[in-house]
Amino acid sequence: MNSFHDKTAVITGAASGIGAAIAKECAKKNMKIVLADINCDKLIKLKETLKDKNDNIIAVVTDVSKKSDIENLAAETLSKFDTVHLLFNNAGIAGPLGAIWEVNETKLQQVIDVNLMSVIYGLRTFIPIMLEQRENCYIVNTASGAGLHASPNMSGYMATKHAIIALSEVLYFDLEQRKANINVSVLCPGMVVSDLTNSMQVEVNAPLEVKEQADFLEKSIKSGMSAEKVAKQVFAAIETNQFYILN
Repeated sequence: MNSFHDKTAVITGAASGIGAAIAKECAKKNMKIVLADINCDKLIKLKETLKDKNDNIIAVVTDVSKKSDIENLAAETLSKFDTVHLLFNNAGIAGPLGAIWEVNETKLQQVIDVNLMSVIYGLRTFIPIMLEQRENCYIVNTASGAGLHASPNMSGYMATKHAIIALSEVLYFDLEQRKANINVSVLCPGMVVSDLTNSMQVEVNAPLEVKEQADFLEKSIKSGMSAEKVAKQVFAAIETNQFYILN
């Protein structure tokens, strides 16, 4: 896909980080934009900021862990813009840090629901819409460099990011096999400046090594690549149908 003018883009996790940077790129390209995030205040603030450059924009408060919210997001998109051409399944949280047998099970389930199930809900909801449109469409699933390797104390986060990569790979083949009008990429960034550490959960009585890792991750993210640079890489990949987006 190399033409973005007047195309409709849906972005989850849009209120900050990579999602917000992608939204800004969409605004520059005169696209119709649907911002989705659970953080209402940041979502509205971003919408107002982007309206200076692009007035074709709506914000939909969305809990991506709920299928009904994703379905509502699709309904709001079609109600306003009639079509959807690009889907950025970007929402994600860090979740609990610690060994798999030590972390809180409810918090572990939350990271699975937000990181992985939201992508599944997004694909199952938006792909049928895209197929019916018979126009060129594109999906970008945000995984992580953490989906390509492993490190201690991040079992929930890393399991979901590995799963998103595998899901995207299978999706690529399924769409190709059906000669669908949809291309797909999976984004696997390294450390990126974002609010990810705000969703990092460390128990008060966690072992010292877990707390030290949390400090290391926080410092690494603060000094990471800019989200704006990642967003530019994403659109460069879309233009050339590049499946793996690595940096």
